[in-house]
Amino acid sequence: MSSSIYRHAKGIILMYDICNRESLTNVIKNWASEADRYAPENLGKVLVGNKSDREADRQVTPEDVQVIDKKHSHAQQCTR
Repeated sequence: MSSSIYRHAKGIILMYDICNRESLTNVIKNWASEADRYAPENLGKVLVGNKSDREADRQVTPEDVQVIDKKHSHAQQCTR
């Protein structure tokens, strides 16, 4: 993705699938690190877990996200 997209952004939404642990890992390792590299330092970032309607298939818990957030400080967690 072009770094110019980040320069003109008003905020960044990083979305992962709560039913797929690898999707969270990819978001953090790839997209979040790219955003950290190219986006202005004060640009807001939100980490969002989708597919909350599939609770029985959940692989990523809110606690997992809290641990990752503390390590990377990418976003504030909002739970339902």
